[in-house]
Amino acid sequence: MKKLLITGALVIFILLCTAFLFTACASSAGATSGETFTINIDKTSPLFQSNFIYGLTHTHYWWHVENPIAVQRAKGLVKDISTVHNVHIMGWGSGNPWPSKTANFNFRDIKERVDLAIELGGEPWITFCTAPGWMKGTHDWAMEEAPLPEFEDDFAHLCAEVAKAFPEVKVFQVWNEFKGMWADGGQVDYVRYTRLYNKVYTAVKAVRPDAELGGFYAVLEGDGTFKTFGGNFEDNRHTSEPLNNLSRDAIAYFLANAIDMDYFLVDRANVDYHNDGYWSWQTRLYRATRDQAMRLTKYFQKATKEVAELTTLPIVWSEYYGTYGDGKGEFRRNNQPYIGAHYASIAYNMIMGAGGRDLYALLWIEWEHTVRHALFTDPLSPAGGRPTPHYFAMKKLIDNFPKGTMLYTANISSPDLKNRDLENRDLEQDVISDLIEVLASEKIAYVINKTNTVLTIILNGVTHELRPYAVEVFNYN
Repeated sequence: MKKLLITGALVIFILLCTAFLFTACASSAGATSGETFTINIDKTSPLFQSNFIYGLTHTHYWWHVENPIAVQRAKGLVKDISTVHNVHIMGWGSGNPWPSKTANFNFRDIKERVDLAIELGGEPWITFCTAPGWMKGTHDWAMEEAPLPEFEDDFAHLCAEVAKAFPEVKVFQVWNEFKGMWADGGQVDYVRYTRLYNKVYTAVKAVRPDAELGGFYAVLEGDGTFKTFGGNFEDNRHTSEPLNNLSRDAIAYFLANAIDMDYFLVDRANVDYHNDGYWSWQTRLYRATRDQAMRLTKYFQKATKEVAELTTLPIVWSEYYGTYGDGKGEFRRNNQPYIGAHYASIAYNMIMGAGGRDLYALLWIEWEHTVRHALFTDPLSPAGGRPTPHYFAMKKLIDNFPKGTMLYTANISSPDLKNRDLENRDLEQDVISDLIEVLASEKIAYVINKTNTVLTIILNGVTHELRPYAVEVFNYN
């Protein structure tokens, strides 16, 4: 009897395990499969040259001083994909460069990071932010404060000294996200920012006529959730489509009143951080599902396109952030294939929106322990510093679509859309772009599966299968 009970329990255990594994495998493969998309690349229909340039902003996580084996591996990865390496003069990893007005300058931390950028084979950039506490009327690490008006000249002098000390650095970004510069109603104080920018520009150019400066670096509000998902959201500045009128007013004033500039800097998140429906400042968690997040990446294209219509300058995405939620608000640090596909879609939409303009995308780089969009795993042990799906997605783009690559029209259709819940969406191409995106050169297609399903594609007559959230490149005729 005892044997029978044990045997019966074992059978039940095996059945439960089998059921669990089957469910897990089904979940990882996606809820549905078998949808087919026909992709025809029309070489008679050129679009424009892609001038996408990938860069990294190095922050307060000094990954390069961790385990030597892992660090060496991570450095090799970064060398292969990044052209620009940006650092801040204070904060985000750098100490106070000017502790008091009577103190000597201390650029040791800045130098270490500039040297790292050169070692990694890229072009070093410097961001003039933050300012020492004595300029802000508070402590050093009040990161959301700006230089007080009476100390703006001192800040400009500091920036000029930094520029003079690092002749190997050519490009400088002025300030970061309008920190500390706010007007009534939560609007950015673009008058104050423009005044500070002009002082910095004048001081830097006086000692470094060859320097190139970029300005604005404000967060572009609006994530498009109201337009995309309708009645679930209040229609306000954070759920509207970019660019909203507040952003346009700020851009117009800055462009009209800045002395000059070489780059126009912008910043945004796929889900607006003030969208209470999808983001919580209390828990710092997203509530959006992955399907919803993927449907919002198209607004990076809209935002980039509308900025390009307002200025002829090269556009720099000084910061940009994807959405990592699974609809449950869970904080997941592991780099799943979704992250790679999500950021690939963001890059695709930036490129399409730029329409051939020089376009820089600076990823806020931190290691896996701190963010979910890391390019490599934690370099804390010899096993670390290994590429993530995000890394592979970007490397495929950068290797196959270098600056100057001509792009061609990719026509996509599918007979299977009738099986999808289209939620009253009328435009077939809008629905398709929520599921799959294709960037095409004369010989190569960069294909992004934005879904957690297996998709079949017929690319210029050749059939391929795409795993859930796959980002692949295919040669075609």
